[in-house]
Amino acid sequence: MNDDKVEVAHLLEQAQQEITALRHQNVVLRARTDTFDAFMTVLMTRPVMRAEGSGEDLAGKIGQKLLELRRATPHEELQGILAKGLAAHEPALQPPAGRRSG
Repeated sequence: MNDDKVEVAHLLEQAQQEITALRHQNVVLRARTDTFDAFMTVLMTRPVMRAEGSGEDLAGKIGQKLLELRRATPHEELQGILAKGLAAHEPALQPPAGRRSG
């Protein structure tokens, strides 16, 4: 696997993890927003309006591309590349100090 493919594999892995984490945060924030809207409805006696939408499933597409990449690359080589890449980027994947998820 050449260096470009290695870099793409690292970027795809990071992107998939970040999208998944952000989706989880969106679920939590949506629940908080719905609660806030419900309180405002009670206080202001206005109807609750929820804005829900869904965009393109980028995490799913990235996962599919990673699967294709894994199938096209010998297992040992890919595992070494991903382990090396994740270790190098591990601090960037951690949440900021003092913040908790959820």
